[in-house]
Amino acid sequence: MSLLVGILLDQSRFKSAEEVSRELILTSQRVLGRSHHRVFEELSTLAGIFYSQASFAKAEATATKALAFLSSNLGAEHPETCWASKILADIYYLTGRFNDAEQLASQTVAKLMAQDGQHYILASTIVGLVRLLQQQGRLRDAEDWIPRLSELLERYFDETNIARLTHKYVIAYQRFYQGCWGEAEGQTLELIAQCRMRFGLECFEAVQVFTLLGEIYTSLGRWDEAKVVLDLAVTTARKSFGYSHSYTLHSLFVQLRLYVEQGRWDEAETVDSECREVAADLPLVCLMTTSMYRAAILDGQGKFDDARELSEQAIRHLESEVCPQYLYLPEGKNILVGVLRNLSLLVESEELGCQTVELSNKIFGSHHPISLRCVDNLARTWMAQGQVNKAVQAMEECVEALESTIGPQHYLTQRSRTTLQEWREQVGFGGLIEQEWSPTAAVFT
Repeated sequence: MSLLVGILLDQSRFKSAEEVSRELILTSQRVLGRSHHRVFEELSTLAGIFYSQASFAKAEATATKALAFLSSNLGAEHPETCWASKILADIYYLTGRFNDAEQLASQTVAKLMAQDGQHYILASTIVGLVRLLQQQGRLRDAEDWIPRLSELLERYFDETNIARLTHKYVIAYQRFYQGCWGEAEGQTLELIAQCRMRFGLECFEAVQVFTLLGEIYTSLGRWDEAKVVLDLAVTTARKSFGYSHSYTLHSLFVQLRLYVEQGRWDEAETVDSECREVAADLPLVCLMTTSMYRAAILDGQGKFDDARELSEQAIRHLESEVCPQYLYLPEGKNILVGVLRNLSLLVESEELGCQTVELSNKIFGSHHPISLRCVDNLARTWMAQGQVNKAVQAMEECVEALESTIGPQHYLTQRSRTTLQEWREQVGFGGLIEQEWSPTAAVFT
């Protein structure tokens, strides 16, 4: 029956897996006794099924109970104890408790690396740790683990193992947030082909991969393709996991970002309403993340005061309760920079703009498109303040960096270049004005 549970999980048939798992626990209790370690091993599996269904409260309670028993009866280094620790760390991660998740995952990896033969548990735990580090905005730390993970999977797992698929997704996600969009697209298309051949396109890995491809196309400005892929991701997530699942929310969230990027406020408003409805049943980190992008909708609709209030509330929560380098914070703060400028709060906009550029540079690097968008936005605030030289010099370096990273034809490059040309025409000069201020020192650090 344990094998059957695994098969059902690979097929994303979580309700069926839960039913079989519960039956297996009852059988083990009847045959082996209620305090047998096998019962608690199955209990940790049930906890994993709960979090796969986004039932996080039940998942945490079940995993905590299983871990406490296994640790005291089998020992903290036992493989089954480590597996229970891995599941609980994943639950902490999905509920936004990043510090607790990292501490538990790191301890588990250390225990497993001191042993031989526990390759699957070790690889699975490292995958969880890498994804956690990515969400914490610690892309360099995540990158350090990828060679070790690749070595494990290539040595001990064949191409048909779903662990290989998850590993490749983690790498594609890493490349995407490193700004290597072409490489990420190629890896993601390969993953979709592998999902289709081996696991079907309704497994949770396929939903995640489709969503990532939608993010890539959105970033590349290939919006029609992004819409097709994200519509498929949302439809598949709803069919496979239900309307109130975290996977469904993630797909909707990326769809929301697509419409915000295009300035299609009516469509964005519709998707945002769906996001908030789904997020109401999920951890608060989900609602606060989507709220940052709802602020962009309110800003686009001219509701600047509402946008500011919502944006500041979301940012405060995410910085204090989740992580001060949370991966989505630079974009969220960049939205608020524009909102403050629209409210004519130019000093506040400049201060936050400088902080946002610094944060984005720290997470992504100074020449990443997200960081360059922050520079573009800060330059607009400087121009609104009448700091013409500062604004023009920053925008020129921004355009030059965008051309070298994402190309002269990308919509972000064209938008910044058009703005730069308009500024030059307005102030009546074709080149930069010499002054002591250095854009390289102030912005590109």
